[in-house]
Amino acid sequence: MCILGLVSVGDASTQAAAQEGGLKTVHFLDYKYLNVLGIYQKTTVMAYGE
Repeated sequence: MCILGLVSVGDASTQAAAQEGGLKTVHFLDYKYLNVLGIYQKTTVMAYGE
């Protein structure tokens, strides 16, 4: 998440998504982006695998 391009919070890495889902092998990823007038930005990474 990023606010005004000044403050960034969180980890949108592939490794973080795999660990969050308890995955050992990642088969594919989905990315979801939300941007509200450049003021608020959010990136979500969804990992799928075993």
